[in-house]
Amino acid sequence: MPLHKPLPIIALLCVALLLTACTPQRQAVPQETNPASPTAGAILPSEPAAETFPPATITPTPDPTASPAAAPSSAPPPSAQPESYTPQSFAQLRASAPPRFQYSGATRSGEVQIDAPVVLPAVSEMPIKTLREITFSAPELQRIGDVLAQDEMNRGLKSSVGMMKLRLSIRSPAAGQASDSPKSGYSIIYPDWDEPQPQNNPLPPEAPFARVFALLASVFPDAQFYLARQTTTGGGHLVKHNNAHATDEQMNREAPYPGYEMGHYTLLVGQLLDGTPIFPESYFAISAPSDPPDPVVSFRVSPFFDERRFNMDGNVAMPAATLAQDAALAPFVQIEKVIQARIRSGHIRSIDGITLGYMLYYAQPTTILQAAQGADMVAIPTWEVTGGMVYDPSEPGAPVMEKGLFRIDALTGKPLDAYASPAPRVYLLSELLP
Repeated sequence: MPLHKPLPIIALLCVALLLTACTPQRQAVPQETNPASPTAGAILPSEPAAETFPPATITPTPDPTASPAAAPSSAPPPSAQPESYTPQSFAQLRASAPPRFQYSGATRSGEVQIDAPVVLPAVSEMPIKTLREITFSAPELQRIGDVLAQDEMNRGLKSSVGMMKLRLSIRSPAAGQASDSPKSGYSIIYPDWDEPQPQNNPLPPEAPFARVFALLASVFPDAQFYLARQTTTGGGHLVKHNNAHATDEQMNREAPYPGYEMGHYTLLVGQLLDGTPIFPESYFAISAPSDPPDPVVSFRVSPFFDERRFNMDGNVAMPAATLAQDAALAPFVQIEKVIQARIRSGHIRSIDGITLGYMLYYAQPTTILQAAQGADMVAIPTWEVTGGMVYDPSEPGAPVMEKGLFRIDALTGKPLDAYASPAPRVYLLSELLP
């Protein structure tokens, strides 16, 4: 076969420029809230690496309808170098993942010694499923009311739906009376309490979740729940409204306001999907006013004084369809490389734990209204790293966020940028995993 004559140099340059202009640019892939929320862990920025993945891997796609916002002021840290690898089943991942992640060496911030547990769910597979939130219509609220009325322990609890249509509230008027301010223009503030039990509260630490779990199990028998976090407070202090943000140091914690000496518990209760935890906090920042919040399922319980005096509100989702019986996961060595890169860059100073669970995304582009009405979600296997983190290690004296939060997509092995714009809250599923 004869060879074609070489094209003139100018023609080649024109073709190259045309191909570059027509080639779509790959966008960034993808906490009770967004990073500004008082209940969410502090979130660390990152930049996904451009990698090539096997055809069986699901490709996440950012929401094309979201409006761009200003990028964060600090440059994202470096990511692991691009490389190819063979995806693993969950059983293969379990067999190859170490029980602990260990790191020792010099970093941008100095010497670091890390020895943290790697926590895997006690399951044999990690399916990928779509979920749908339960809508608390009038009949559903009536059913919940009937369930509450059947148990003497639940007498006095009231169920309702607040401003967000899908958020269920179960409240005890007695809990409100125990924390309401006795004076107009003042609030009762409960400072943090670094003890397993609240100040002047005899209730043992295991009692709050046992009570909440039994209640949720009776109301939602087909769902599973777990305790994600539990904290305690000191007794209440009377604070003027214009000083409602008084710090704990400004209160004499040993001298609560008379009548409010008892502290309380605060619980964050997450939901399990087939035995694997769904992370209960949102992750991505709001990058535009039109952004919906992250899809999250969880219950916040606060205050919890005792078995009859507590308030809780949250939502529940149930599986709608199974997209893959066992996800194809990036090997743990790839996850290690991402974490090691962030340690070397000075963004991670310490690690409390590395946990594999599910992160929720919308299954299709979603508006704020659609999200409030119950948009379909998809549960994606995700690694969550918690510990001491720094947003911008190049800043002299940058503060360390002791409860930092950083996530990695377990399908692609890519770090998730919490401050990406537009926020990639949508995970479009182009094909099913085998």
